[in-house]
Amino acid sequence: MDRFDKENRSELTKPNLVICEGKGDAAFFRHVLDANEISGFQVGFPNGETAGGKFGSTGFGKYLEGLKVRSGYKTLKHIVIARDSDIDPSKSFDEVCDQIQNAGGYEVPDKPLARTEGKDPTLSVLLVPHSEKPGNLETLFLDAMTLDEQDKDCFETYFECLKLDAFEITVSSKKKLTTIIAAKNDKNPSCSLAYIWSTEQKKYNPINIKHSMISNIVKFLQSF
Repeated sequence: MDRFDKENRSELTKPNLVICEGKGDAAFFRHVLDANEISGFQVGFPNGETAGGKFGSTGFGKYLEGLKVRSGYKTLKHIVIARDSDIDPSKSFDEVCDQIQNAGGYEVPDKPLARTEGKDPTLSVLLVPHSEKPGNLETLFLDAMTLDEQDKDCFETYFECLKLDAFEITVSSKKKLTTIIAAKNDKNPSCSLAYIWSTEQKKYNPINIKHSMISNIVKFLQSF
């Protein structure tokens, strides 16, 4: 069990909680929070233990149900659910809201980024990469790449040759990001998104944490 699993299952000790789809997302949000010195947040994700066997975007409701019996729940002030926009951001938002409603005991936000009012914990939904842009976490990372022009040309030629843009954006983004990480990472070409932010991988990580696309997420988290 690594540190992300430990944080996911531990007592709720912070006033705010980010619930992500999986460990890779959780690693990103933990890194963003720490890099920007944003305190007061715990990060979790649905898995066999925290969501009764549900995983990913289908597990938010069960995760919310399980929170109610977790130690420290009564001190929780706000929950951010971070979900991929996928092909249809509006549909993805509605699916999260349905799960919130079914979990019971929570107010449902009326739009992405909006914060519910009333009893604690309040709740908001953050779509990644953006509430008006289809895609996923990998799409966000592709937008936030720091690559020189030669690398860009090489990758674009390769991606065009393989016709990766013929796939849905959620699939093509995963294919492209995996390729770039493998090409740029001399130490661990198969490095996963859960560990690309580690100290050992820092020099090989092509994702610019200061990029404006990521800064928008930072500003949102800072608002709490």
